[in-house]
Amino acid sequence: QVLVRKYEERHSTRLDLEELGHSTPLAAATALLWDVVRIVDKEDTDNPVVCVEDAVALTPQPGLLGSWPSLYRVLCELVRSNGRDAVPGEAEPDAGAQCLLLSQLRPLMERHWHASFDESVIGYFRAQDGGFVGLKKIKYLLRAMLRWREDRLAWRRSRGLEPTAVDVAVAP
Repeated sequence: QVLVRKYEERHSTRLDLEELGHSTPLAAATALLWDVVRIVDKEDTDNPVVCVEDAVALTPQPGLLGSWPSLYRVLCELVRSNGRDAVPGEAEPDAGAQCLLLSQLRPLMERHWHASFDESVIGYFRAQDGGFVGLKKIKYLLRAMLRWREDRLAWRRSRGLEPTAVDVAVAP
């Protein structure tokens, strides 16, 4: 329902799935999005839950937060390779933690993730209602990625699913 509503808002036209030859939103999602998403929960055929394919999520795509795992993976690599050892007393870092100033991230992300990286134009649609949430600063993007990572890991554990390439990329 959220995908249909967002399509209609973006293109200012009604999306008639039956006219396109699909009897349910589940059939439409399966046929139209087969190369970028997979169906995770099809219990409600009028509102199926979809998941971005790992190959898509691990491909840098500025402005498309379905690729947050690729951003997270590169961010971790940048902190490990460009950060400095955390100093006790600055915070409460884990042993062996690395620190990197947020002001250094944007140029590094442009160089190592994608030349068009711009945290000020990044946002996402809430799954519950499709409302847009803009992330105007890199600190908000970092907080969101940590939350998404925890949500993903908890979801995978709750379903007893084997790790995929995305899980490896966002592993602790």
